[in-house]
Amino acid sequence: MEQQLQTQRRTYDSEVESLRGELQNVKEENNRQQQLLAQNLQLPPEARIEASLQHEITRLTNENLDLMEQLEKQDRTIRKLKKQLKIYSKRIGEMGAGQTEGQTSPGQMVEEPIHPVNIPRREKDFQGMLEYKKEDEMKLVKNLILELKPRGVAVNLIPGLPAYILFMCLRHADYVNDDQKVRTLLTSTINSIKKILKKRGDDFETVSFWLANTCRFLHCLKQYSGDEAFMKHNTSRQNEHCLSNFDLAEYRQVISDLAIQIYQQLVKCMENILQPMIGV
Repeated sequence: MEQQLQTQRRTYDSEVESLRGELQNVKEENNRQQQLLAQNLQLPPEARIEASLQHEITRLTNENLDLMEQLEKQDRTIRKLKKQLKIYSKRIGEMGAGQTEGQTSPGQMVEEPIHPVNIPRREKDFQGMLEYKKEDEMKLVKNLILELKPRGVAVNLIPGLPAYILFMCLRHADYVNDDQKVRTLLTSTINSIKKILKKRGDDFETVSFWLANTCRFLHCLKQYSGDEAFMKHNTSRQNEHCLSNFDLAEYRQVISDLAIQIYQQLVKCMENILQPMIGV
């Protein structure tokens, strides 16, 4: 009886904590909307309209990202069920093959398998792209974002390495003109960064690490976007690596907003660390 009460209490505490987190997020969003409205009221009429349109585009893009995440979860469930079906079909086929082997006559020849021969590849110039399978996307995001520890692991990596790897994967998806891979990779990246910051938003090292990587990822999206405004300092070789099939301006805006939110979160972390030291 006592164990049941403890379990129910833990469940209740967890639900209360979750509701508090959601309430805090709503308050922050409300404050952000009020600040944005106050800023817009100070602008001239034409600039006010443009700012309102840009804000609406960003809002719709964020809603689209949430819907894409839900769709992605459904796709993962479907793929999981398909894999299970394939495993069961394979087992049934093996059972049937075992029965057939038992009926083979002694004089019947058994074909030996042909061993594949390794064919060496010619060396090519590095294209700055990484190819990955669609079903490995969540594994990629999991290792690069959700389970990457800033202390002990990331500290030994090249600065900005997760951002560079994600961008190289994005470049390959653009190169093969796969709009679905581009959308899902960007959606998974943005949502995973939000998830890890929501989980460890009070950890200074985690927040600062993802602020640096988010800014680096945004810089890559700008530098290799193909827009002349961002290409003027590129070398000819760098311009060859620009995205060729997709305009990601809306995603750049979303990632820019995310970087601002992470910066604000980093300031809060610094305040929480410094306030006890100065006795405020």
